[in-house]
Amino acid sequence: MGGEDTAVFFAERIESLLRGVLGQPDMHGSYAQLYETEGARKTVISHVGSGITLTGEGKGVLRLQFSYEYEINAHGYLTIEKSSIRILPQNEGYLGAPFFHYDYLRDHHGDVPAAHINIHASNDEMTKTMLQCGLKKRGRRRREKFVKNYEREEGL
Repeated sequence: MGGEDTAVFFAERIESLLRGVLGQPDMHGSYAQLYETEGARKTVISHVGSGITLTGEGKGVLRLQFSYEYEINAHGYLTIEKSSIRILPQNEGYLGAPFFHYDYLRDHHGDVPAAHINIHASNDEMTKTMLQCGLKKRGRRRREKFVKNYEREEGL
C-alpha cells in the first residue's frame, strides 16, 4: 500500500469509527479531509468545517474537532507527528478554550508529556451543557431556569 493509499485508509478508518460511535447518518459529505502542507512532505487529516455535532436528547450540545498531522516514513508507514482532539460547546461563536483537548506530539521537548489531556471544565458554558443533557425529571425546572438565565446574561 503506497503512502497516499495509507493516508486514505487511515482517514476512512477514522470516518468509519465516528459514524459507528455517533450513530449519525451521512452528514452530506466526509467527516475527514486530507490536505498537504510543506511541499507534500506532511499531510493533515482533519474535521470538516466547525466540527462534528454531538447530540444530547436529540439536540446539538457539543462539537468534536480533530486533526492528525503525519508523514510517510522511509518504509512507507504512516507516522503521526502530532494530533489534537477537541470538545467544544455547540455555540459556533464560542471563542474560549475547549472543554477538553487531547494532544500528542511525537517530538516533544521540556516537561510536557508526548500525549496529554487538558481539561477546562470550570466555566459556565460547560455547566450549561451538562445541565441541558439531564434526563431525570427531578431538578428539570431548576436546570431549565439556569439555562434560560445563562442565555439571557449571555445576550447582554
